[in-house]
Amino acid sequence: MNKLPPELIDAIGSHFDYSDYVILTREAIAELEDLTSNESFRNEVKELSLIPQVFGDYGVDLDAFTSILHLCVPESQEWTAKEVQAQYAIYVAAETDHLAFAESASLVRSLTRCLSRMRNVSTIGLRAYPSQRLCKEKSPHVCLGRRALQERLPFGPCAQLLVSSARRSADPSPSMRRVVWDMWVDIRHPVWIKGLTSLLEAMCAVSPPLAVQRLYTCLTEDELAVPPDCFTLSQHLYHSLQPILHVLVDLDICLGPPKPEDTAESLHCLVIRAAPNLQILRLTLWDQFHDLSPDHFTNLAQQVQFTRLSELHLHWVELTIPGFQLFLRTAAPTLKVLTLVAVSLNGPVPVARRPAPELREAISTVWRGFLNTLRDTIPTIRSGCGNLPIARIRLE
Repeated sequence: MNKLPPELIDAIGSHFDYSDYVILTREAIAELEDLTSNESFRNEVKELSLIPQVFGDYGVDLDAFTSILHLCVPESQEWTAKEVQAQYAIYVAAETDHLAFAESASLVRSLTRCLSRMRNVSTIGLRAYPSQRLCKEKSPHVCLGRRALQERLPFGPCAQLLVSSARRSADPSPSMRRVVWDMWVDIRHPVWIKGLTSLLEAMCAVSPPLAVQRLYTCLTEDELAVPPDCFTLSQHLYHSLQPILHVLVDLDICLGPPKPEDTAESLHCLVIRAAPNLQILRLTLWDQFHDLSPDHFTNLAQQVQFTRLSELHLHWVELTIPGFQLFLRTAAPTLKVLTLVAVSLNGPVPVARRPAPELREAISTVWRGFLNTLRDTIPTIRSGCGNLPIARIRLE
């Protein structure tokens, strides 16, 4: 890695408020350690985002790799089989090293050293690999490790690039279709769990504790966030997080369906423990097979106690009117902004094979009841959404 001259780092740090995006590779974390050793730079960093899923697909075979390579690097169609195999070996080696580093204790130690120096960081979390559009825009975002990885590989490893390439193909091969499906399956790869665990452990190891105001577990550029799968907190980590959760004011979290074996130390406990001090909550409930039950939201509603919540943003949530009333019981007195995106309302609607007038009327009745509930629960509400299940509602 080529280090930046100290005078250049000083100049950069004095002109920008930085958000550091760091992909989960040895080179990227080493680069972060190097940068945070400079006082001018580390004092200006306000946000640290770890990008755990560096590859859009894990365990891709040679045939699938070749299909991706030909889509992303058209001239590679003229390469010999030996040249393609050489690039594949480089790709596999990069992936193997990335996954090994994610499992290593050195990751937590490095993150702890970096966070100990970044005393002005107030926002921390995990995000998806940045899209090509975001990286081309002028913004105060630094994506550490991205350039080194791109120079090492024949094409960018991120899922967005591969999906867009597949869509451009008029007649994708069976191998390419398998790659796209595998990316959908692998989007909840265990590396998300390792990334989040390592980041939380590093936050807890910093002394004195960081004054983190915002935490996000799965930030994306669109509305569809995907939760780390099967995430649980160890008893030690759960207790170590208490001081951080008690001062958190902004939480952006995506939760999968609860598992029967889940304990109080599941990812859901972050919402419950942070709720009393939260001012902003962005909550996404997601299931890969669209098998969510409204009980998921209702069970959470029974446990949260808000005292200061001013903004509530619900994405991809299935709920019932009683469950929503329960969730609002402590939020309503202070709530100013309510956003609903792709919210499904579970209510008494007759089964029909096609959209009959009776079915449409029943659906309208359910949504009217929902809006009436909002007006009754929060009398100051203003709504311009009519009967739409996707709406932005502001309160005065």
